[in-house]
Amino acid sequence: MKILVTLLLLAFSLYASIGNISMLKGEATITRDGDVEEAETGDDIEEGDLINTFERSRMQVILNDDTVITLGANTEYIFNSYDAEDDPHANMTLNRGFLKTITGEIGKIAPERFKLKTKSSTIGIRGTGWITYVRGNVENTLVFKGAIDVKTPKGTFEVPAGDMLLMTDGVYKKYKADMDFFNSEVKRIEAKTKAGSLDDMQTLASVEDIEDGVSIPSGVEDVLTKNKPLHISVVGQGVAPSSTSSPAQAYGMAKRAATVEAYRLIAERINGVYVEGQDTIKNMVVRRSTVRTQVSAMIKNANVVETRFKDGICEVEMEVVLNYDQFN
Repeated sequence: MKILVTLLLLAFSLYASIGNISMLKGEATITRDGDVEEAETGDDIEEGDLINTFERSRMQVILNDDTVITLGANTEYIFNSYDAEDDPHANMTLNRGFLKTITGEIGKIAPERFKLKTKSSTIGIRGTGWITYVRGNVENTLVFKGAIDVKTPKGTFEVPAGDMLLMTDGVYKKYKADMDFFNSEVKRIEAKTKAGSLDDMQTLASVEDIEDGVSIPSGVEDVLTKNKPLHISVVGQGVAPSSTSSPAQAYGMAKRAATVEAYRLIAERINGVYVEGQDTIKNMVVRRSTVRTQVSAMIKNANVVETRFKDGICEVEMEVVLNYDQFN
């Protein structure tokens, strides 16, 4: 009987849950002991589990120490080793895709034992919330709470809250955090690989190039230099009118509206928006207030990356690449 109880306890410890899937949008799989199963909200996560999310998918996992892990589309993530009680530690691997982490108790009591590995770095934390994106030869990390140490072949980078570390082809650069820039870099890479996009991000601060000491205005993608082409990526939306004669006409009209809006958004990014406002005040009360906007730009060689149509709404994702020589 004692032997049976011991074996049962051992089996329970070997397959104990280390957390569960609290939210799943789209499709994902769990690979465990060589078996692949479709993931569902509420499923347990165990040590050694490999998670794969697919196009337009998003998953949130809450571990036993209240660490919250959010995985974006086309992500491969491994829960290598984890213990929240007897031997507090967490070792995980992000092979590709998008990860957002807010650490729990382990980040407070044993931060030096919370590690995330990627193909080119090892991230150590100090009571932290951060975002990491890995795709091919690109690895971008942004910290919004606490701090991390990123150990790389080029040395160890300290990245505090409000900073981000971007790597392309083994070249690392550290900036002040700007979520718009971070998202534009992610979308630019994903557009090339036809991957999903990110959403529900929080804008942080303006961008500043720390290494060179060169101040860069908020939204680095809006700065064109001799050595770096400018990538502008936007999403225009159009709604099908209710009086169309066929689904094909509804799609065509919504697509046209979305395309026109995408062109306008690119024009705004290139030339800015002229805003004219006028207020009429009488007896210390505003009687009339008007605001007019105007934008004008010549857009050439814009590329439609993807067109999506659902529930009467069409989205057109458009990108244009500008070179320094075009304006000089």
